[in-house]
Amino acid sequence: MTVNQEPNFNFTEPLAPSSTGFSPPRRISVTVSYQLYQRLVERSDSEGRSLSKLASSLLEQWCGDTLDS
Repeated sequence: MTVNQEPNFNFTEPLAPSSTGFSPPRRISVTVSYQLYQRLVERSDSEGRSLSKLASSLLEQWCGDTLDS
């Protein structure tokens, strides 16, 4: 990318729900401190669910969403 060039966000899937109203889940990547990672791993182990499901649930709670995953 040159200095004044806009980034190219060419996605193959639409970000909005399709005409059927279904929108597949989206994957994101975040970087957290080692201490937070350890706490999340311990909690996911104690709750018997994946780290991904735990993170998704915590983000939904934080955002005030009550969406089913």
